[in-house]
Amino acid sequence: MKIYTRIANITFCFYTYEGLTFSEESISYRGFSCEPIQSPDYSIGICLTSQPHTFDRTIGYLGEGENIGHTWHILKNDTVEIFTTLLDNNPKYQTAQLILHSNRGTLELCPKEPTNVADAYLFPMLNLIMARILHSRNGILVHSSVVDDNGKGYLFTAVSGTGKSTMARIWNSCGATIINDDMNALYITPSRYVCATNIPMPYYNAKPSETYLKAIFLISQSKTNFIRPISGAVANLRFFANTIYHAINKEVASQHLSIVNSIAKRVPIYELGFKPDIDIVNEVRDLDL
Repeated sequence: MKIYTRIANITFCFYTYEGLTFSEESISYRGFSCEPIQSPDYSIGICLTSQPHTFDRTIGYLGEGENIGHTWHILKNDTVEIFTTLLDNNPKYQTAQLILHSNRGTLELCPKEPTNVADAYLFPMLNLIMARILHSRNGILVHSSVVDDNGKGYLFTAVSGTGKSTMARIWNSCGATIINDDMNALYITPSRYVCATNIPMPYYNAKPSETYLKAIFLISQSKTNFIRPISGAVANLRFFANTIYHAINKEVASQHLSIVNSIAKRVPIYELGFKPDIDIVNEVRDLDL
């Protein structure tokens, strides 16, 4: 059984081994399924294992961390990259491990109970994969809300609880389309524009949506609205702080910062303080970006 998806202009083919079937959720891939294509960018086979995965540093080491109760680990050498997640909060699976050779891989799932149904979408495995693959395509993931206002894309980023979702709802009430109000992929197109697109999320079921960015706003709550342009190293590092950064080595760190700098060269960055009302929409529109 095969399913095809397109995420951030990257195509995937997921297929099952050993008579497994995909869950209904996986077949729709949260709205990101696409028509079969002859040469997808990545092909990933899925199988089950009864042995929970462990972290093994013997073949190489790249990075590790935690994400909303899930522990992850990435190993890499010259021939293989291995993504392992301990799914502490997942009701179906104990662990998941993706073994990736170039653009082909195997995703092993260790279920908590016997099953013949597999999930192609697992959080945070997809985020780990997308963050790494996007790097090779001049792209990054960003904690952000993005809206499209009559063809103009605006990205609002800050730490959780600052108002990204609130800002998206305000813009939506004024006629703008929400791309995503939590996390978005950014990549530089061949024509050198910066495209923002949504990705599958564990609590959304949306079709792919994208826009070309006109501005990036570093937002904060304020008693009065203000918009101030910022640039240079300070602007880039503040934007960098809200990107998804999973790798812990000098090469990948340098690449990540280079992508952030490239995006900042193409899209102006502003500080934005706002009250939660529609006045801020008019003030951004008055910038005439």
